Amino acid sequence: MHLKASLHTHTKEDISDGHAISYDVYGLIDRAKELGFDVLGLTCHRKYIYKEEYGEYARKKGITLIPGIELALRFFFRQNHVLLLNCDKSAEEIKSFAELARYKKDNPHVFVIAPHPASASGIIGSIGRKKLRKFIHVFDAVEHCWLYTGRFNQNRKAEEIARERGLPFIATSDIHTMRYFDTDYLIIDAPGKDAASVFNAIRAGKYISCTRPKRVLSVFIMLSVFYLIYILKIPLKFYRQKTLNVAAHE
Repeated sequence: MHLKASLHTHTKEDISDGHAISYDVYGLIDRAKELGFDVLGLTCHRKYIYKEEYGEYARKKGITLIPGIELALRFFFRQNHVLLLNCDKSAEEIKSFAELARYKKDNPHVFVIAPHPASASGIIGSIGRKKLRKFIHVFDAVEHCWLYTGRFNQNRKAEEIARERGLPFIATSDIHTMRYFDTDYLIIDAPGKDAASVFNAIRAGKYISCTRPKRVLSVFIMLSVFYLIYILKIPLKFYRQKTLNVAAHE
């Protein structure tokens, strides 16, 4: 069974970025259905937002919705983002890499991803290459970040580390806007849509990362508008129109 999957997503229920996101969980699932996705990881920042009604709604659409969270772990004075999938609400209490390691030991069914790890440390929550190496034992996979162009691609550095340690290097959209939802995803060869089957297939290397470089101007405009909204809380109507205009010219 070949499954189309996006394991890193955000919605307007996100306590950190939600005010700059135009769609809710139901909107995410509806769009995923239109684009042919079979599996989604729901990974909002610092808050476990999954509800059984979300999972049931996804199931009716033929989609497996895996509950998760994007943690912000302490390491000295920085917060470092880590994706934790197939967890429960107690994961909100994890504040350090040591606590994450204990949680994973007690919950072997979870799956841990290093998101956008090769970006400059401290920017967009990246753990950076040094800490990725230091804490590599807690990760099941390393993320191929959507944010790259033909000339600027720090994913290569993260891929080197993943290859050195024999970890899967997987594409995700880290979706905050529908703009790049269908440009960065996985095709997984798994016997079923359940979380265990998906994770086992990824660990076994039975996946293809689908991704393409972005245009510099498009990324610059999208990020500029997004962060203006994020900081100044500009009405989302403007953002939606701007991203549609960018898409029309690409």
